[in-house]
Amino acid sequence: MKFGEVLKKVRTQQGDSLRGLSGKTGIYFTYIDKIEKTEKPINAEILEKLVKEYPLQKKELIKAYVEETIPEFVIDEIRNTTEGDTAVTIIKNNDIKELYNLLLEELEINEQKEILKMMIERVEILSFRKGTLEKDMEKLDKIKKRITKL
Repeated sequence: MKFGEVLKKVRTQQGDSLRGLSGKTGIYFTYIDKIEKTEKPINAEILEKLVKEYPLQKKELIKAYVEETIPEFVIDEIRNTTEGDTAVTIIKNNDIKELYNLLLEELEINEQKEILKMMIERVEILSFRKGTLEKDMEKLDKIKKRITKL
């Protein structure tokens, strides 16, 4: 989906008119309209203003921006870079979070809690194998308590 289409969807879902969004961000409403119609390009400065206005849709807006402005071969190159690189870590973390959300989004809270408990059990096993279980136990206990409170 093009950035302009995503922006229009987000804006209308939030009940903002072109003029309303313009008043909140300081971006001319005619420019916003042209971005939505893909007649004008989006830039980092405008993206930043839009993300500040729609923080809950930040990921969706940034993803559309990246897909529209960064060539696919560059994204592929970033993904194929060594594990230690920050950019790769960020992309992989976002991929993992997105997969996690897709997996759990339609499940009931009790089902989500069960899956989280199984994940913690698995992490405990991995920590034991790595010899870090004692070090990790405090963190794992905190997570277990938070899951119980859900």
